[in-house]
Amino acid sequence: MDTVNLDDILKHKNAPNLFLKNDRINQFLSLISKINGLKYALICLGLTLIFSIYLVFGWGNNFICNLSTTILPVFISISAVKSTEPYDTKSLLIYWIVYAILGCFEYLACSLCNSLRIYWLVKFILLTWFYISGAAKTNKLIQLDGILKDLEEKQEVEKQEEEEEEEKEEENQNVEDVEKQQEEEEEEEKEVEEEEEEEQKSDDDEPTVELTLEQIIAQNGDSSTLDLQMRGLTNEDMKIIGNTLKNNKTVTKLNLVGNSFESEGIQYLADGLRNNTTLTTLEFGNTDFSDEAAKHLADVLKINTTLTTIGLFNNKIGVEGARHLADALKNNTTLKTIDLGMNQIGTEGAQNFSDTLKNNTGLTEFHIQCNEIGDNGAKYLIDALRNNKTLKVLGIFGNEITGEGLIHLADVLQENTILIELNIRANPIRVKGLQYLADALQYKTALTTLILSSNKMGTEGLQSLADCLKDNTTLTTLQSYENGIDDNGLSYLVDALGKNKTLATFELSSSGISTDGAPHLAEILRNNATLTTLNCGSGGIGYEGVQHLADALRNNTTLTSINLGGNGLESKGVQYLADALRNNNTLMILEMRSNQIDAKGAQQLADALQSNTGLTTLDLNSNRIENKGAQYLADALRNNKTLTTLDIGENEIKGKGIQYLANALQSNTVIFFLTYLPFSSLLFT
Repeated sequence: MDTVNLDDILKHKNAPNLFLKNDRINQFLSLISKINGLKYALICLGLTLIFSIYLVFGWGNNFICNLSTTILPVFISISAVKSTEPYDTKSLLIYWIVYAILGCFEYLACSLCNSLRIYWLVKFILLTWFYISGAAKTNKLIQLDGILKDLEEKQEVEKQEEEEEEEKEEENQNVEDVEKQQEEEEEEEKEVEEEEEEEQKSDDDEPTVELTLEQIIAQNGDSSTLDLQMRGLTNEDMKIIGNTLKNNKTVTKLNLVGNSFESEGIQYLADGLRNNTTLTTLEFGNTDFSDEAAKHLADVLKINTTLTTIGLFNNKIGVEGARHLADALKNNTTLKTIDLGMNQIGTEGAQNFSDTLKNNTGLTEFHIQCNEIGDNGAKYLIDALRNNKTLKVLGIFGNEITGEGLIHLADVLQENTILIELNIRANPIRVKGLQYLADALQYKTALTTLILSSNKMGTEGLQSLADCLKDNTTLTTLQSYENGIDDNGLSYLVDALGKNKTLATFELSSSGISTDGAPHLAEILRNNATLTTLNCGSGGIGYEGVQHLADALRNNTTLTSINLGGNGLESKGVQYLADALRNNNTLMILEMRSNQIDAKGAQQLADALQSNTGLTTLDLNSNRIENKGAQYLADALRNNKTLTTLDIGENEIKGKGIQYLANALQSNTVIFFLTYLPFSSLLFT
């Protein structure tokens, strides 16, 4: 006898629950449950009882038949109409419409045949047949829809493949055409490459042997410079270098930049320097130089009498290391230049060096840029200038100095008659700081070079600077790039530089000067009789604005160098400058890199070079002159004998263009700077 399986019992027991949780039934029951709060099972039980009552009283059969022949066909028909599928609407819709119409006729017949039992049997059979045939038709439509979709996808794939094949054929044809056009150029390039390959073949065949430090020093021979930068030197290597320096009588400059040292390695080098009497320059930049290493170097500086220049930029020297070096320099009178930029010296370290500068009589250049010395650190150093009698260059840029840090500068510069260069760029001194500077420059000082770049001076600050330039008689170089000097601000300088009689170099690059500011620059060139160098690169002068400058250059007899790089001049603007060069033989350096100059612009310059006898340096780097433009320039150089340097790198000049330039060298000694693969950086002389 078969045993009853518990799993089967549970399966049948759970069947009603699974049926009730069907998605469509669940939505209907959930709606009723929300209204009256009854459970699904109770709702179903109630509905079952209602249907049973209908059946008992003879009305249930009529209700079920009429419901199925009206509600269900209408629902499916509406769904079919709303559907976006192309193959599930027409025939299925017709089917259900016919079904609904028959249902209406049947409803009328029901009143006549309601008492006949055979009527209900026929009606049931008819309904069953309609449902079965409808389901079959629907299934066929679904299958047909899938088949048609597959056919569509297949046809689309085939169409894409055909299009790709056609594109490949076109590309292959284009490639063949391009290859044919390039064959001639490649042959010419190969000739040039073969010549160079033959020259380098012997060197390439030789195996590369890594030299030891002893071999490098031995090969250096009697050279005055021992360059060991970025060699990955170890402490043992430093010991070898130290021992070498003890008795060396030829090396005057030792470059150790880019090597990472421990303090032990510096100790070995310091031991060698105690007995060395020839080394004058020592470069330690970017070597992880620490406070302890600074102590070893300071011990040497206390007794060394030959070192004049030490570079310690970008290291890890803090307050303690600064104190050791400052103490050593109090009595050292031979060291002239020290660069401590990009360390961690801070305000306290600046104070230590301030005490040293008050008494030091040897240093002429002191650079402490990017050390976060702040306003107080700047005050310490400026105060030291009252007593210092030797320092000529002070670099304190990038130190978060505001206008407050320069508050005593005017008084100090009146007393100090030695300092000739002050670099305070990249400090937020703003308008207030510039007013202090302007006050200082109104008096007769020794300052000849002032670097104010990247200080966000604004229009008001520029106005203060312009006012002082009217009366200043010492300043010869003013660097004010990246200061946001717009066209309106530039107008203040027109009157000031018209009256100034000493300024020779003025740098305004990256200052936002546009086409509207060009007339102001032109006015400066017309009125100023001392300016020799003008840098207004990286602006927006454009080909319309450069016309004003070109007109001013026709009659200018003092300007020898002008930088117009990155100003969108194009070949239209080059035409104006080329016309000016035919009459101007004073200008010696013309920089026009990154100006979208093409072969036509190169031709215009080449025509001007045929008659110009003043220009010695022409910078056309990063333009688009290509081989044709190179040919024009090469032709011009056959007659021009004054141009000595021509930078045409990054101009898409290939083998044929290089050959034009090489041929020009037969009658000219100009230096060409080129950048072209596979030659990389190529220098023709």
